[in-house]
Amino acid sequence: MNAGLWTLVGHGSSQVLRLLGNLVLTRLLAPESFGVMAVATVVSIGVVMFSDLGLRQVIVRSNRAGDPVFINTVWTMQVLQGLLVAALMVLIALALAFAQHLGYTRTGSTYGNPVLPWLIAGLSLSGVLWGLESTKLATAEKEMLLRPVVLIELGSQVAGVVAMAAIAFVHPTVYVLLVGALVAGAVKVTASHMLPRGINNKFFISMPVAREVVSISNWIIVSSALTFLSANLDKLILAWLLGSNTMGQFAIAALLSGAVVEVVNRISSRVTFPAITRAYERDHSELARTYHRSRIPTDAFCLLVAAFLFWFGPDVVRLLYDDRYLQAGEFLRILAITLVGARYSVVPYMYLLVGRPGLMAAEQAFRLCGILAAIVIGYRLYGTTGAMWGVALGQLAGNLAGLVLFQPRLGLLSVKGELASLALFAAAFFLFGFAHQWEGPHLDANGEVTTRPAATPSVPASSAPR
Repeated sequence: MNAGLWTLVGHGSSQVLRLLGNLVLTRLLAPESFGVMAVATVVSIGVVMFSDLGLRQVIVRSNRAGDPVFINTVWTMQVLQGLLVAALMVLIALALAFAQHLGYTRTGSTYGNPVLPWLIAGLSLSGVLWGLESTKLATAEKEMLLRPVVLIELGSQVAGVVAMAAIAFVHPTVYVLLVGALVAGAVKVTASHMLPRGINNKFFISMPVAREVVSISNWIIVSSALTFLSANLDKLILAWLLGSNTMGQFAIAALLSGAVVEVVNRISSRVTFPAITRAYERDHSELARTYHRSRIPTDAFCLLVAAFLFWFGPDVVRLLYDDRYLQAGEFLRILAITLVGARYSVVPYMYLLVGRPGLMAAEQAFRLCGILAAIVIGYRLYGTTGAMWGVALGQLAGNLAGLVLFQPRLGLLSVKGELASLALFAAAFFLFGFAHQWEGPHLDANGEVTTRPAATPSVPASSAPR
């Protein structure tokens, strides 16, 4: 409960800071800036995850977290991975610049923006910083001592937001977002090595330990790569189909819906996974019961927020942003559907815990295929709006595969629990829908109180069916 409280407080504060920084920057920068930076960030995350050895998960699940030989070998491997990430990102930036020069990028697309290669090259430094982070953070997570971890993350985020805001007031360009990311990374690395609890890292390689880590990480690498594709394939495809402005609108909507998904993922990885691991070590027969108990608050939170954002997403965007970002409101109400599947975020950890990491990769493969097919079909039928629905519905393919094909094998499926969750979502959906149709006061785009029309929200012209 203590670890869960720190995670919620820390992540809640993090999202508030993130939102405040975003609100300030959206008034200083154009929507195109957020679209280009979103694609650069996706490339950065993708390179990290395609080379991910799951080193944090290895430390959390290992009983050798107090062994300097083990810890320093893992840290050295992490540093080498960070250098590899940086080199790959520079190569990607050069390849993209060369493709733009030859005219291979789609005219008017986000990939054709000349700033994008420079942002990707600049973010290569974030890979180096990530590799230098101390393993004390992972050790603290294993022991569920999350107070220092949360404080470090909040401190680094504050430093990044302050740096972005200060520079944006003087010179508002897209490079402000790059500087903020690098400042936050540098502060986090420095603070992580100053933690008093844990082993001080130094360069050391033990080949037996390295082979052990690699043997554990084989399926984690595959699963991480598929996880990245399933979570970001939509952005990669949309960057080819949409211009920087519409991509920026999508980035704002994804920021708001992703904030909810991220808090659920944080709870699953930092609290639920370690807690279930301890229970499983004491008694293997308690796995299913512990898993279902942990799902109750997560299910309720995700389903209620999904129903609320579906009906009131445009109102949230009108309240927070100026008229340039109104299209993000329509995107947000569609992306709210992804929260229905976010409640299963702890399931992949169950596969890892029982020694079936291949199921993690299989579930991500189903999600990847679903996203690809749904976006392509949706865009061909209904243009931008269809693509957004493809993003939302495609994400659910992996959850459906896990629910039908994989969870029953491990004895994790509870038909009664799933039906209860569906009943809760249906009740919340109709309740919020009724409230949305009520012709009461609401805020318009100028923040003034008006009377809500009975008609449903209109679809922006750029989203009209093709």
